[in-house]
Amino acid sequence: MLGGGALYSAQQVPPIPQEVIGPDGETVATQSQVQDGKVAFQQNSLMNHGSILGNGAYYGVDYTADTLDLKVEHVREYYAQERHETAYTDLKPAEQGGIDRLVEDDLDEQFTEGAETIEYSAPEVYAHEQVRDEYAQRYHEGSLERGVPADFIGSEEEARQFADFALWTAWISHTDRPRSDTSFTNEWPYNPDAGNTPTGATMIWSVISMVLLVGAVGVGVFMAHGTAAHELAVSIRNTTD
Repeated sequence: MLGGGALYSAQQVPPIPQEVIGPDGETVATQSQVQDGKVAFQQNSLMNHGSILGNGAYYGVDYTADTLDLKVEHVREYYAQERHETAYTDLKPAEQGGIDRLVEDDLDEQFTEGAETIEYSAPEVYAHEQVRDEYAQRYHEGSLERGVPADFIGSEEEARQFADFALWTAWISHTDRPRSDTSFTNEWPYNPDAGNTPTGATMIWSVISMVLLVGAVGVGVFMAHGTAAHELAVSIRNTTD
């Protein structure tokens, strides 16, 4: 059973593409940059500061959720400037709604099994570059309000590669698996602006998990009280004897 589970997990591993390209065929990021970003993440102990795909420490942000939020934000700004020549926050609610639909459509992607490239839209290319710049500033130059000292990542290049890695995790979070209508992370992290909302299966298993947890705690408390009561009864009997 364990072997079967390991095989299934290996088959379901999200792909790291050979190349991320823009609409004109320009290279945005490569597989080696993403992998080097993972190395930078590990070598600089970033998991002891924040988390990735929900795993790690919680002093800082979850890098998957953070880059997904930033990606949505910058794609919005791209469309706001392109369509209305103003900031997203300055738009009327109806105009913001139109932009929101464009963003969700952009990020509602499906991976083609066996594909070696990811093709970004122009807004996604823009967002990727903006997040790279922000991560270089935050994790190389430092961000005291976030508890990040200067040179937390030793070089600007490594910080940008770390952004590539974090953005790859954001990509697998909003991109559906082949022949599926849910993402590689089952629509996690929650971000309705990116189309990530809990699936029915997620809700069902969350409820089942809570019921099992409460039930297990109840059984544990019952057994503990039963043991204590038994020990008390034995103690009283020994005393009276």
